[in-house]
Amino acid sequence: MLYHKDMKKWLLPVLVLGGSIAGLAAVVFMNTGSTGTGGPALVFESADWRSGATTSRVTLAEYSDFQCPACAAWEPQLQVIVRDYGERIQFIYRHFPLPQHAQAELAAYASEAAGLQGKFWEMHDVIFERSREWADNRNARDIFMDAARTLGLDMAKFEADLNSDAVRSEVDKDKKSGLAASVNSTPTFFVNGQKVQPRSPDELRTLLDDALAL
Repeated sequence: MLYHKDMKKWLLPVLVLGGSIAGLAAVVFMNTGSTGTGGPALVFESADWRSGATTSRVTLAEYSDFQCPACAAWEPQLQVIVRDYGERIQFIYRHFPLPQHAQAELAAYASEAAGLQGKFWEMHDVIFERSREWADNRNARDIFMDAARTLGLDMAKFEADLNSDAVRSEVDKDKKSGLAASVNSTPTFFVNGQKVQPRSPDELRTLLDDALAL
């Protein structure tokens, strides 16, 4: 497996949008449409957070927001899908914090700051385990700092990176690439650079199988 910035393991991100996950899951999995939308293909970069083999013929990309229940509803199935397909696909994660989510950008910054110390996916895991604590909490920053301590990060470096223009630029770059690719909600998926709208995890598997069969 290849991990961006020498990652030693990966944990798929989970995201949250407002409202109950259970209620939103029904909306997510009943969303209409499952085929590519055409248009220019999404361009991937070496700096993307990824797992899987770069030589794979199929790349699954997700734009997501840490404060999005729809993404949280998809996340367990995404973990299973990426595990099941293994080296046959490459998975890429990009940030797309939505403006209505007050803590989404800060959460993204925290994951990027942890990533600079080799703990991007680990921070994802802790952020989502504690999502009920920080999502509507004005002290969310303190919770992310505590998460960084739990992960054994260099706290002076983490805090400096959390406040840095470089980290903000990484998140902003992802969001701009999503806007250019007509992303307007989370989660949004792309298979081999083409936007897709799977109504369920099974439909996503079908799209991946079709791409692998080409």
